[in-house]
Amino acid sequence: MAAKPKYEIRLATSKEELEKIYRFRYDVYVEEMGKEFKGANHDQKMLTDELDDAGKIFYVDTPDGIACTIRSNTLDHPNIPDFYHSAYDLKQFSEFSASSLTQTSRLMVAPNWRRSKILGRFLNHVFEAGVGSGSKLDFCYCAPCLVRLYEYLGYRQYKENFVDPDVGYRIPLVLVGDDLDHLENVRSPLLRIAKKHIEKTEVAPWFRERFPHAGKFIGSQPMPDDHYWEHVSDALHDDSVMLFNELSEEEIQTVLKNTTVTRCKPGDTVVRSGEVGKEMFFILDGAAEIRKTVDGIEHALITLGRSQVFGEIAFLSETPRSADVVALTDLEVLILTQDNLKTLMNSLPEISNKVLFNLSLTLCDRLRSTTQGWVHALDHEGEILEENNG
Repeated sequence: MAAKPKYEIRLATSKEELEKIYRFRYDVYVEEMGKEFKGANHDQKMLTDELDDAGKIFYVDTPDGIACTIRSNTLDHPNIPDFYHSAYDLKQFSEFSASSLTQTSRLMVAPNWRRSKILGRFLNHVFEAGVGSGSKLDFCYCAPCLVRLYEYLGYRQYKENFVDPDVGYRIPLVLVGDDLDHLENVRSPLLRIAKKHIEKTEVAPWFRERFPHAGKFIGSQPMPDDHYWEHVSDALHDDSVMLFNELSEEEIQTVLKNTTVTRCKPGDTVVRSGEVGKEMFFILDGAAEIRKTVDGIEHALITLGRSQVFGEIAFLSETPRSADVVALTDLEVLILTQDNLKTLMNSLPEISNKVLFNLSLTLCDRLRSTTQGWVHALDHEGEILEENNG
């Protein structure tokens, strides 16, 4: 008798399936990640939005429950909010039928399946279904720390980043399904499916002409480790870099293996107060400002520059961000996630201990600067009082 498969990839069609997926979303996004969504039903613990009724929702069913899920929408549906047209700048793709433009969203994986091969198989299935339905360009957006994952699949950055009201600062990307050269260059696991279904390349030449800089951002194309190291090493070798103090060059490269680099434009709110964050940001180039709004008035607290970090408190404590961080100039940041650090703690505890110790020194240095600022302010206030009393 044949063994029962450990999992099955399905397209959700029944009410029961959909409700199970909505509860899974709530568990991952709200319960685990601490995200706040206007469409969350906290009584029933389900997460839905306006795109669900118009989309195809795929999921992987296992004996232990849902392993992962994703949603696909064609962008010709009348219920697609204007927000997405702006986020993806769809007017630049007006010469293509909207029915050939798709968006994938709500990709999430259960914690116990995140290091398995199931995600790759699942995404291959979804990509094949999309290509088979006539999708030529697929859009998505992700958190900065996930850019390398999507670029490994073959997605590319092609426009400026933006802020999603629900989930914060996001990177828009597009997958040109018939660009076999690009899929091969990045060693995309989707290449086999693309070769199977695509006979003629039509969109790829148009895309390269329209967006000549797509794929040329530092984070928009997976780099060999030596090239990645070469790009970030100048900033990391600065004598003022506390985060990598006492680490050898080889140890630093080990830490960097699963990090991401992304670029932000002036005015971008990279971190928002109140968000639950599991990423820490290291400034490779540019300047940012930490801001706090009190009683409706925004206050500038600290200006940060090259080799400094932000987001480290939420990164370590999993507490909501305490302030906004806004790019003052063109900003390039290296992103380290909790998952990166936990992997390091399990496999190479000696290196992770050094990083954690350096992080504690960074926090102490930040606290000392803040304390000195308060002392200076109090001393100044005392001088003013003396003058007024005099």
